[in-house]
Amino acid sequence: MKQLLIVFTTMIFLMSFPADPVIAGSTQHHRWEGVAIGIGAAILGSALINNCQPERVTIIKHNTYYQPNPPRHNRSYCEPQRIWVPPSYKKVWNPGHYEYGKWIQGRYIMVEKSPGYWVKERICRTYR
Repeated sequence: MKQLLIVFTTMIFLMSFPADPVIAGSTQHHRWEGVAIGIGAAILGSALINNCQPERVTIIKHNTYYQPNPPRHNRSYCEPQRIWVPPSYKKVWNPGHYEYGKWIQGRYIMVEKSPGYWVKERICRTYR
């Protein structure tokens, strides 16, 4: 479509060159109309030329990691995996005490002995 428009515009310009300058009138009479036509032609021509340029392509490189396929010769494969180890608690006697002016009876409460954490373990699986 763009090439057809460019060819059509070029044909119109080439056909206007051999026109007789006598029919244009006096040199001073239509000066501003000629300036307006020239500016319009320059704007239209630059729009057509700039529109035909190929679009720039920006390449964005992503560093992605793909897990390799399991080996084909055996029926199982091992991979490292993160496993959550829950925190450990111990049962402790909390004696009776006053809290905000009220007496609280003694009872056993659970106190965290060690916090939870992540562990990397190698887990072997079979595949079909």
